[in-house]
Amino acid sequence: MKNINNTYFDKINNYIPNINEFLTYDRIRELRKLTQDPHIWSCIQSRKSGLLSLDYQLEIKDINYLENIDIHNLISNILESVFYGFQAFELIWDWKGYYYPKAIIPLPQEIFRKESNKDLKIIINGYPQEVDKDKIILAINERSFISPLGVSLLEKCYWSAKFKNTGMRYWIDYLERFGMPMIIAKMNRMSSDGEMEKLMNELHQMAGNNILVTPKDFDIEYRESQRQEAVEIFATMVELCNAEISKTILSQTLTTEIKNGSLAAAETHLKVRKEVIESDARLVSYFMNDLIRLINKVNKQDSGMRFQIMINDEDKKERLERDIALSKIGVKFSKQYWIKQYQYLEDDLE
Repeated sequence: MKNINNTYFDKINNYIPNINEFLTYDRIRELRKLTQDPHIWSCIQSRKSGLLSLDYQLEIKDINYLENIDIHNLISNILESVFYGFQAFELIWDWKGYYYPKAIIPLPQEIFRKESNKDLKIIINGYPQEVDKDKIILAINERSFISPLGVSLLEKCYWSAKFKNTGMRYWIDYLERFGMPMIIAKMNRMSSDGEMEKLMNELHQMAGNNILVTPKDFDIEYRESQRQEAVEIFATMVELCNAEISKTILSQTLTTEIKNGSLAAAETHLKVRKEVIESDARLVSYFMNDLIRLINKVNKQDSGMRFQIMINDEDKKERLERDIALSKIGVKFSKQYWIKQYQYLEDDLE
């Protein structure tokens, strides 16, 4: 096999089992291990940064029930549902004339279990228990009847990561075996076994396994392998696996794999990235407004709060025009508000 192409790689993918077919309890644990791969981690950060770089708008009518919450960090944790299928949060309620969440804590997916024909269960002290829906809220990526706990992107790139890691391990073994020169030591035939063994041990400490001890009159021909061809096979394998991972998490490859390409290709990739960001924005907005609905339910009133991600300049312009109009009729915004919403510096405001 001189080369590995996409057709061959796709053929392999058609024969491998789904991760759910052989992993049950350890499924999330195995998926979490994948984030140790530098390329997967880079793709995750790239996907998150696309949304985290945008502004958000939190409309407040009377009371800001989320004033104690780091919204930026909460959004980052909500996006974990894209990679694991779902992300659960525990709300720690407090009272000061009204109920509000003083903390929203992300919970590990490992402590939840979906039993057949039953609702999601939380494992407490080894036993599944009903989830308190006033205390635990879920962010679910692309929930459906087939995938009640959402679609996990890490699950979809599981085998690509495994193939890559296996290929890398074989590549290192190959380099260790053929990348170093072989040392050939020649001794007299009258040398004792002890002398030969001593020499062998000394050479092994010096050069590892690439050693050979022979009699002086014993000819051995050492033919080097075609290393460049083998290196290309390993490199192509890793490259294809990385491309599959990029397409799975980012829906394109240009963001993490800079190569020569046309302007049209770059524009297409940017369009795809924008669509992915918009999809994540809808997921986050739905969760945040669902959280606000829960707060309204607990307090038995409509707080008037609304959450929105500012995806484009039109959204920002509309918000600015609204704030200016409110200022003209006497509404006063704090300095922290202008800094937070419009990225002003402290020195820019009086």
